[in-house]
Amino acid sequence: MKARQCDLNAKQVRERYGSVSNTWLFRRMRDAAFPQPSTRLGGRTRFWLLSELLEWERSKLPIDADSVGE
Repeated sequence: MKARQCDLNAKQVRERYGSVSNTWLFRRMRDAAFPQPSTRLGGRTRFWLLSELLEWERSKLPIDADSVGE
């Protein structure tokens, strides 16, 4: 099974958030709000849906009251 283009493996997820450590990623995985891996290949490789990561990122952005409703 091959990963879809919209899937990111653990290394790509860590790079997306500033080359963070494996520990950072494992801690986020324990956070209920952080997207969980959607696919596991061979029992070891995890993939995250980019769309879910983008949604999580948007939920972390502060809301600018001046831009609401634009």
